Amino acid sequence: MEFSKKMEEPSWRFDEVVNMLKGKRIEQAKRIVQTFPITEGAEHTLNELKHRGYFIGVFTTAPEFVVDVLAEKLPIDIECGTILETKGKVFTGKIIEQVDRYTKAKYLEQVMAENDIARNNVVVVGDSILDVPMGERAGLFIAFNPKDRYIIESADRVFVKKDLRFLLNVLK
Repeated sequence: MEFSKKMEEPSWRFDEVVNMLKGKRIEQAKRIVQTFPITEGAEHTLNELKHRGYFIGVFTTAPEFVVDVLAEKLPIDIECGTILETKGKVFTGKIIEQVDRYTKAKYLEQVMAENDIARNNVVVVGDSILDVPMGERAGLFIAFNPKDRYIIESADRVFVKKDLRFLLNVLK
């Protein structure tokens, strides 16, 4: 399937993915996403952070259904992703609400205000320039396997690792 192969590529234009989804059933797209590997150590790390009392959010520019699949596997308290239009459980090829780097930051600020979370209690883990505005609002901004130099320059700490469990030592 073209969509499955395209989603496996390391970089893709969002409009290409939206166009490929046109006419596809939501469940079909979710089944494909369910086959993607989750970052090593993510399940253990997030479960442990949840046990320690952390509030866990995922804010992404990816389609919301992708985050929904993650939320079925991981202890995610709140999520934000680009909302795609559907009719009869089929994607129309249109975007209802696109999440970009600034939307993610605005949403983070909203969650912080609604839950009375102080900046120094916010940790942002990101991998691209799209995470920098959120990182600027956090007490600690960690670049995890950064994709570009700009995030490296903006982050408080940089980790090039394959396993997310390093976070457990950072967030003692």
